[in-house]
Amino acid sequence: MPNDCFFQLRLAGDRFSDHSIPFDALRGIAQFKALVVEASRLEYFKRERSRKRVPRGLSQSIELKLTSIERGSVQVRIGLELSGTIPLIADQESYFTRGRDHLIRTIQKAGNGENMGEWEVSEKMSNGFDSIAKMLEDDEAIHVICPDGLISEANGTPNSAVFTRETAARLRSTKSTDKVVSKDIEICGYIPEFNQENNTFRLQSRDGKNFKTSVSSELLGIALEIFNGYRRGLEAQFRGVGTIESDGTIIDIEKINHLLVINNPSNINHQFERIRKLRDGWLDGEGKAPSCDGVDWIESILRRYIPINFPPIYLFPTDTGGILIEWSVASSEASIEVNLESRTGIWHELDVQSDEDFERTLHLDRAKDWQQLIQHVDSLRRVR
Repeated sequence: MPNDCFFQLRLAGDRFSDHSIPFDALRGIAQFKALVVEASRLEYFKRERSRKRVPRGLSQSIELKLTSIERGSVQVRIGLELSGTIPLIADQESYFTRGRDHLIRTIQKAGNGENMGEWEVSEKMSNGFDSIAKMLEDDEAIHVICPDGLISEANGTPNSAVFTRETAARLRSTKSTDKVVSKDIEICGYIPEFNQENNTFRLQSRDGKNFKTSVSSELLGIALEIFNGYRRGLEAQFRGVGTIESDGTIIDIEKINHLLVINNPSNINHQFERIRKLRDGWLDGEGKAPSCDGVDWIESILRRYIPINFPPIYLFPTDTGGILIEWSVASSEASIEVNLESRTGIWHELDVQSDEDFERTLHLDRAKDWQQLIQHVDSLRRVR
């Protein structure tokens, strides 16, 4: 049976005074599912100390739904629906209830400035709190309210907690004092953004994590080369100094002092390897990772239909879990935005000289559609 009020969120601040929720704030609310799942994982290990992994299907077995929005500084009712079974766990709702309570208690302790002591806050939870904090203004708060009295096993602890940007900062500060060290790091990735005014850039690792860092003036030229090659999939090895969690997770990168370009960015094997390593949340906490079955399918399709003399293709993940295929020929820039579920693609082509463009839908399992595309590319080459 669905639980129509698993917990409530009350949003307080000027932006919510008209009893409406901006889309930016909704993105923050969506992070609470990942937080509940991660807190439930921590609770599982607390009780099953001999286990090394949680049972399979944890994140897929729970669905949190916005069941109503009520007036009064905007109160959002979040419902719980169990959409699958978890092996070895009989009472699944109580399992996630403990996770919810762990989440509320974490916010309470940080908000009250309490010593976290042995209380567990994983790096993934901290990152989730940081993502929510980015959606809030300084004067705003989210009240997380458990509807069924006191939170379980908390000896009279109140059933609500107040989350603000300061709460997230306290959690991050607490973790950085006892579990984080500065250390030499080495990481492979890309540069999708570059600020030439202060020589800072965004480094995107192979698994989609993003870090803002800086580079010395001596390395500026090679850094710009990597940035300019981002759309072609140009990858590099970065070495520098970073802040590292005790489990080896890189939290941030202070400075890069060595750069090495990795050759063959257009190699299709390399590009598919990069996409397969992505996980949900790869784009600044957002972004759905392409399914493994879908990636296997589109790789087989490309190997079947794309001829050897076809222009080099470059693959990029989309934030909706699809794949973007790009190539250039003559004065045209072309792409196919692939929907891995429907197995269709939107073919878009732009002539950069005439500024003319067109779109059409491709059925990517049909040989006829690929033949038409390849014939069109050949005609562009002959014109050139």
